[in-house]
Amino acid sequence: MKILLATDGSRFAENAAAFLAHLPHREPLDLTVLSIAEPPFLHGSQEVIAWIKKNQDAERGRCA
Repeated sequence: MKILLATDGSRFAENAAAFLAHLPHREPLDLTVLSIAEPPFLHGSQEVIAWIKKNQDAERGRCA
């Protein structure tokens, strides 16, 4: 059975994970966990901000 568990760190997501953990499973699970995080507020030099944005864009492209 394939299961996608999405979490944002909220108590609701934790409750969903706990619920899943307590369900009876008759067959092995193919579990994928998707974690969502808000990017931090960017501060620092223009070079650092440009580097972070470039890497965020590259990561978004890789995951698309």
